[in-house]
Amino acid sequence: ISTAKRKAARVRERFSEHHAIIFCGSRVAEAFGLVGFPGESPFFVPFLLEEGAVGVVVPHPSGVNVLWNDPRTRSRLHGYVFEQVAA
Repeated sequence: ISTAKRKAARVRERFSEHHAIIFCGSRVAEAFGLVGFPGESPFFVPFLLEEGAVGVVVPHPSGVNVLWNDPRTRSRLHGYVFEQVAA
């Protein structure tokens, strides 16, 4: 088991139904054991985790990821975060 997966398992123990979890990149989501996303892209598709938390995968915020250059990508993230905070 990789170091990332061990650390993710420890963090995941603290998830609860009161949390909204944002996974920054599909590889981060995979470290948390999330695989097999439906459709072409796992980004911005909210899903329910076993622990009752709501999760969403967003593009990794690295400088090489050009998706963040598109204002619509940033708008989608803002909309998701606002929705979760308002809930």
